[in-house]
Amino acid sequence: MDKAIGHFRNVTELDPADFKARNNLGVALAVQGNLDKALQEWEKVLEIDPANKSARENILKAGEMIKKSD
Repeated sequence: MDKAIGHFRNVTELDPADFKARNNLGVALAVQGNLDKALQEWEKVLEIDPANKSARENILKAGEMIKKSD
């Protein structure tokens, strides 16, 4: 997972508007349990592409995970 995160970070550094890489970076971060950083990436996706369904769904799922852990 660390390699995937590194790859997606490299892509977003080269192209900050690559919403697919940002969304996947968020997924990889969430898998590692880093929901705060994952949410930040998904919010950036929505800044780039406000209608992005995948990012919206990921944010909702993360919110549900956070509620369950409280």
